[in-house]
Amino acid sequence: MGLDEQTISILKATAPVVQDNGTQITSTMYRIMFKEHPEVKNLFNMSHHVPGEDGLPSKQARSLANAVCAYAANCDNLGALSEAVARIAHKHVSLYILPEHYPIVGECILKAIKEVLGDAATDEIMEGWKNGYQFLADLFIDVERKLREEKANAEGGWEGFKPLRVTKKVKESDEIVSFYLEDPAGGPILPYKPGQFLSFQFPKGSLENCDHDIVRNYSLSTAPGHNYYRISIKREVGRNADSPLGLVSNHFHNNINVEDEVLTGVPCGSFVLNEDSEKPLVLISGGVGLTPMVAMLEHVVANNPSRKVTFIQSVRTSKVHAMKKDLDDIVGANDQIQAFVFYSDEEVTAEEAELAHFDVRSGRMTQEALDDIVSDKDSDVYYCGPDGFMEKMKEDLQAIGVPDNQTYFEAFGPTTQ
Repeated sequence: MGLDEQTISILKATAPVVQDNGTQITSTMYRIMFKEHPEVKNLFNMSHHVPGEDGLPSKQARSLANAVCAYAANCDNLGALSEAVARIAHKHVSLYILPEHYPIVGECILKAIKEVLGDAATDEIMEGWKNGYQFLADLFIDVERKLREEKANAEGGWEGFKPLRVTKKVKESDEIVSFYLEDPAGGPILPYKPGQFLSFQFPKGSLENCDHDIVRNYSLSTAPGHNYYRISIKREVGRNADSPLGLVSNHFHNNINVEDEVLTGVPCGSFVLNEDSEKPLVLISGGVGLTPMVAMLEHVVANNPSRKVTFIQSVRTSKVHAMKKDLDDIVGANDQIQAFVFYSDEEVTAEEAELAHFDVRSGRMTQEALDDIVSDKDSDVYYCGPDGFMEKMKEDLQAIGVPDNQTYFEAFGPTTQ
């Protein structure tokens, strides 16, 4: 059963004013929620709630505002939101968000709407948003329950967080370290799809100066088919009293070693390779955004050797180019791949970078270079990287004529696209 006509009418009529005040509403909601229900900090990456240096609201506030506005505008056509629902549901399952958490969010978002809109938020409007929220909450609760059950009932599956043991720790570059994780009892691992991620929970007290549980997501950086998971973590900088950026990545780098166990959530994520397509495949990454791309690349060469692949990396320097020897070997062993790397901060030759099979270029990747490399615009394009990179890729791919419905992206953190 869908939304009733009166609720749809209220949501659509108020969508413009909510959009105009979206980030103020969501920022207010998070302020209210963290004050009145501090326990929910256990479910959030608090570094995503720090306002931007440019004065913008936090990434999480902007992401939620986009989602709320999209729901209001499309509440009579929920099929248009199916991709967003899938992405958010996977994220919620990875964080172990449960049905009992939804009333807290609902209570706080209604308080925020009333606080921001004031007298304009009449009783009728508030009732409409209350009903609209409850409908959406019930939708997510049902989708997430089915996803949790599917993961728990599969071979090697579980629900929530369970310990996995680090069996190998490998330095991939000056900034990135890989961790191999296995079941401590030697049992099978839950299968995953290339492009998905794991979540890791650190209970209150396990990290310095943190008064709540912490959960982080890291992409799986190798293809499925092994009896281990691999994640590859970049050491982030910028940790300070106001921003916990780098808190967990530094902990992994400095303190997590072979034989240690870490609480791990089930593999999740809707950013996965479309294996039914035979279109040419383009994988584009910026920095540590290479991690899901490596999983996809390895999977394609192992399972579809006839599919043409263009692999493009943007990296600052050759010293921080993670996994470059392994990638160079993969490219050299598979004629289906063309590989390019752009070193944005360094003038370097292929020989100096120790790459025999990559087309090595200096400087940032331009739109013109992308247009030349992606000669077949009827390609499936996957891209992942930091915020600025993601925004430029979206613009450039549209400009060179790649159809929007053939581009797929993963944002590390809340998506504002």
